[in-house]
Amino acid sequence: MPSPAQLQHSLIDYWQTVCPDELPTLWPGRKADPQAWQQWCELRVDSWTQPIQRLGRSHIACVITLRLFVRQITSSTETTLPSLHSRLEQLQTVVTQAWHEQTIPILNDLPENPASIIGYLRVADLTSRSIETSAPTLLGREFLITARTS
Repeated sequence: MPSPAQLQHSLIDYWQTVCPDELPTLWPGRKADPQAWQQWCELRVDSWTQPIQRLGRSHIACVITLRLFVRQITSSTETTLPSLHSRLEQLQTVVTQAWHEQTIPILNDLPENPASIIGYLRVADLTSRSIETSAPTLLGREFLITARTS
């Protein structure tokens, strides 16, 4: 059964292969300052549960949160809001295509062993909602991704 660290590492690896280069990603343990970024996302595993089940292969269910942010650096808010919404919609399309009904390999990435696939994470559900922000030139969207190992 994969560990939380193996799951998180595999999710980060997957996201880095499908994420556009112009969309930097923050995840737990990564140090970066997004103050100068016009767009970025944050990725984390929120919950990790092992549901009660019959004997046999055990499964793990998890909830992943991915948040997208777009910010306008210029000072004119009248001309920036349409472009912010447009950029956010483009990024939403990328996220939806990257996560919708995907099967993501979980890698055994221990230093003493070569990387090998030890299981798969199947995305079951992808929902999204707007994020309230305090700045009028910052828009956000949150995606909740529920998945299960197989």
